[in-house]
Amino acid sequence: EWSQQSGALILLGFSAFLVDFRRRCHRFWSKTGTLHPVIWTMAGVVVSQYIAQVMHIAHLLLYRYNGIGNRLLEGLAEAVVMSSQVVQTSLMIIIAMGYTLTRSTLGDLRVFLPVCGMVAIMQVALVVLDKMQGEAAHTFSGHEGMKGWALLMIRLALFMWFQLAAQSTASKGSSRLALFLDKFQKAASLHFLAYPLTFFVVPFLAPYLRKPVMEFALMAAQVCSNIWMASLFLDRGAYFEASSLSASPLPGRSPPEFFKSE
Repeated sequence: EWSQQSGALILLGFSAFLVDFRRRCHRFWSKTGTLHPVIWTMAGVVVSQYIAQVMHIAHLLLYRYNGIGNRLLEGLAEAVVMSSQVVQTSLMIIIAMGYTLTRSTLGDLRVFLPVCGMVAIMQVALVVLDKMQGEAAHTFSGHEGMKGWALLMIRLALFMWFQLAAQSTASKGSSRLALFLDKFQKAASLHFLAYPLTFFVVPFLAPYLRKPVMEFALMAAQVCSNIWMASLFLDRGAYFEASSLSASPLPGRSPPEFFKSE
């Protein structure tokens, strides 16, 4: 019951965010005449996560009706969430590596994209293997055992990569860029560390609370991360001024080619 209520609350908040995100994207488009690839990527992430949350709520409603829910629906929802999180995490890492800050195109950063794909496949494979094993009697949060520890190691490795990339980019840029990246690191750290922190705190709770608290905490952290990134990309703040998002085509000219090789 608690899972259904918290899930419905998250879905309601996510719906409001999605409506606002669409409005802000339209406003950005009307001013610049185009949407930067990072905004299109973020749009794909939030839509995917919204669909996953709808599938999760459907699974909970079926669980209330038949006592078992729909394991395929549950597995698909989790796989979609994890894949979208990999895309979002990869976007943060690419920005930390200098994309839109010290370079307007991907260029040699393209070699990073297959790595992102491999990480996504690994996480989806963990979900599939976990669902194939069925519900174990000792499993309370759904993140114990090999799946939980593997996801923990992946998240921490990506966090370290992000930190090193941001520090390297900051050392090569201006003091203004270094100041922005310092703030960017601190804010993004909440996204990277949400899973590790929840992973270690939840086992101290009563067994019947672990799964709903884990799900609510991770989804709430995801929604907060989405709100922050939407503000980062769509508001005319420090990132907008320092990045290639501020580049807009002149009347009668074609939109800038953000993805061409340098």
